[in-house]
Amino acid sequence: MMVCQLGGSLKYRVYSRPVDMRKSFRGLAGIVHSEIGRQLSPEDVYVFVGKNRRTLKLLHREGHGLTLYTRKLDGVEESKYNTNVEGVQGEDPVS
Repeated sequence: MMVCQLGGSLKYRVYSRPVDMRKSFRGLAGIVHSEIGRQLSPEDVYVFVGKNRRTLKLLHREGHGLTLYTRKLDGVEESKYNTNVEGVQGEDPVS
């Protein structure tokens, strides 16, 4: 079984509101279920942005488990990194 596989064939869904980056697997999966109203699937990757707009987390179902990627953006000015994405029910699919 392959793990940690991201690619262009997946649907990246950006959650449009800032998220507390202390959340981990359960907390982010809870947002997907309760606020977005979707089930985690292998075809979707959910992208969450921290309140400071310098931390990203990607949540992806792979096989029978979840993978959580975290990326810290260094040296990025808030004005240059815009996360104001209009989404339906708190998320916006990105192709």
